Amino acid sequence: MIFIKIIRYILGYVTFAAKDGFSERFINLCSQENILLWDIKSIKGIIYANTNIKGYKKIRKPAQKSAMKVRIHKKNGLPFIIKKYRARIGFPIGIVVLLIIIGVLSTRIWTIDVTGNESISDKQIKEVFEELGVKVGARTSKIDVTWVQEKAIGELEELSWLALNITGSNAVIEVREAIKVPQIKETSPCNIIADFGGQIKKLEVYEGTVQQKLGAAVIKGDLLISGVVENLDGSSSMKHADGLVIARTDRVIEHTQKNKIKQLTQVDEKKRYRLFFFGIDIPLFWLEKGEGYTQSYEREYRLSFADTILPVGIIKEGYRVYEEKTLELDHLFMELAALEKFSIKRRNVLDKAEILSEDIKFEDGKESITIKGKYICEENIGVKQEIFVEN
Repeated sequence: MIFIKIIRYILGYVTFAAKDGFSERFINLCSQENILLWDIKSIKGIIYANTNIKGYKKIRKPAQKSAMKVRIHKKNGLPFIIKKYRARIGFPIGIVVLLIIIGVLSTRIWTIDVTGNESISDKQIKEVFEELGVKVGARTSKIDVTWVQEKAIGELEELSWLALNITGSNAVIEVREAIKVPQIKETSPCNIIADFGGQIKKLEVYEGTVQQKLGAAVIKGDLLISGVVENLDGSSSMKHADGLVIARTDRVIEHTQKNKIKQLTQVDEKKRYRLFFFGIDIPLFWLEKGEGYTQSYEREYRLSFADTILPVGIIKEGYRVYEEKTLELDHLFMELAALEKFSIKRRNVLDKAEILSEDIKFEDGKESITIKGKYICEENIGVKQEIFVEN
């Protein structure tokens, strides 16, 4: 696609606007006259389209037959630029040199795209292919696609399939991620015990021997479902106990927020720029590392032509230096911080519980705020505990 755009730019083309009349008939007549149109769009009843110079010279006849008024909106391409600057001899020479450079660079990879990946990053995939010679600036004729694919699939264990497609100066790496094998459910002997205290409201035993009754009050560590099962012949065997024990529980969640907190604050930043040209990095100056806690970053700015990103641009890299400082919060921020931390604790502890009632109290101190919440819930209190057997 990029080469078609380059050829059109070299030969020149016209963007025209056509209004009034019958637009559909106009487009059909252009097709009958073998007038090439592209990027056709309608804006507020006006038809905009591109055509080559030869096509625009022939467009008057379809316009008259369809009662369309046609005018040039924009002239694009080298013929119009050369005509404008024909008195300057250096310009056409520069154009010729540019075309030669484009011809040479067209034999190399300009862009590399990755498709089909979700969990594995583009960067990780590209790094493997770069080690195998598939990188920006590499000559396409030097790349053995079959060999690269075989080596890459061996390096990337997360993938079940991949394909390298090189079209012109664009390389596309298509991948399919391997389906993770689900973990096998545990079958070793175990009991189900109470993870915390409560009054049992519901009991469902799928495997094992029930040890408690509905309405019974239990404390943390009590045996709820035993993995020891008595057989019909009087013998016993050990099973992987499984079941559901729903109990009404009393839960207390508490968080104390002090008015002084430690926070990383940026105190310095070091950066530099690198020129990027077809896979070659040219540092503009050295980057000295500072002292303390640092965080690095890198941003890439590429040139583009006709909506295509070119392998030419500038890379900005650097790092920020941070120091740990103690901040003193006023009462409002201390309260907001306390609420945020308390909410996180509440969500983590009671995420799977059904809350029947809630009672939250604030305790203000000179240098802290305490939030205390009391909850009555219904939740599964059972947790599996492995049975160890001596040989």
